[in-house]
Amino acid sequence: MIEFTLEPALLEIYEQLIQHGYEAYFVGGCIRDALMKQVPHDYDITTSALPKQAMSCFDNRFKIIPTGLKHGTITVHYQHHAVEITTFRAQEVYANHRSPASLNFTRSLSEDLKRRDFTINAMAYAPETGLIDEHHGFEDLKAGLIRCVGDPITRFQEDALRILRCVRFAHRFNFAIEDKTHQALIAQRSDLHYISIERITSEFFSMLTDGNPNLLKMLISLQLLEELLPEMNGLNDDELNLINTQLNTLPNSLPLKLAALLSPINEAEAILMRWKVSRQLRDYVLMLLDALHTPIDSPYAFRKCLYDHHNNIAWMNDLLILRQAFFHEDHKAALTHLRQLNQNDLIDRQKLAVNGNDCQQLGLQGKAIRECLDQLIDAVLSEEVKNNREDLIKYIEIIKK
Repeated sequence: MIEFTLEPALLEIYEQLIQHGYEAYFVGGCIRDALMKQVPHDYDITTSALPKQAMSCFDNRFKIIPTGLKHGTITVHYQHHAVEITTFRAQEVYANHRSPASLNFTRSLSEDLKRRDFTINAMAYAPETGLIDEHHGFEDLKAGLIRCVGDPITRFQEDALRILRCVRFAHRFNFAIEDKTHQALIAQRSDLHYISIERITSEFFSMLTDGNPNLLKMLISLQLLEELLPEMNGLNDDELNLINTQLNTLPNSLPLKLAALLSPINEAEAILMRWKVSRQLRDYVLMLLDALHTPIDSPYAFRKCLYDHHNNIAWMNDLLILRQAFFHEDHKAALTHLRQLNQNDLIDRQKLAVNGNDCQQLGLQGKAIRECLDQLIDAVLSEEVKNNREDLIKYIEIIKK
């Protein structure tokens, strides 16, 4: 019998349900990950207890949150774990390719496992029974296969997001997609239009940053790139291969990956708006794209670029990494220097040794004051003049003539 080592806190949560007379099993991704000798990120339990019955099993040592009662789910927080507990559910009728029209609770674990997406996610475990694997998920796991539970067309029609989940698992684990599942995925790919953009980008961005190469090639082979990013349809094979190589080269940073992905597309801002990313992320990526082709071939150019982008050291670090991936530039020395900087080392208007009042006292007015301060900043950045009051006053006298 296959056995798992479960932390005492997890077993204690499980045992509360058992002691109250209910069936309970660890299920889904935590079983898959444990069988792959990976540390599970999340733990889920499926149980014969209805949500309110499950809630009544826990005393005040446990924090209970009714996170998804309409889906039959509660979350139990205990020590450093948050475990989702969901009532056994039978096969359901789905509405709009997204979610069940109604919930069908059942007393059968077998019925619950039948409704799950992929065989590798349809395994359950209890200390008393060992592994329960009615759909041969362990065999598929060992063979490196993503296979739908039951009819793949039905699985993808029920919830079209499973199309992207299938790709995400295949990419993350470097698995193949079983033939019938592969065919059904391509046949149903247009159903992604029924899914909210937030759910789509959550899956897509997870793939972008999972650390495995050749995502773009996989999406192209599955005819999914045209669904996710139709603006890329006009790119030729060489351009697509170049983007794929650049994505492979970059670290697992979402802003960097997005910048590389969108770099050949003129509509980057419109795409980021359509994807409903945060304004902070959108602005960060657009700044990277805006500065990507700005030469940084001298200390002055380096300092000027940093100043022009709000002296954001983290952003400048990302820009240099992006340029290394794109242009094979050697920025090791600049990156080392950048990591040693702090905000006190950087020049801005507030740190300039003179201000607008000084300019005014020297006879400048209105727009000329702003232009003078800009010239002073540039002169300090280029090391034409030092940032001290005496030298800057002399410089103002020169440039106002």
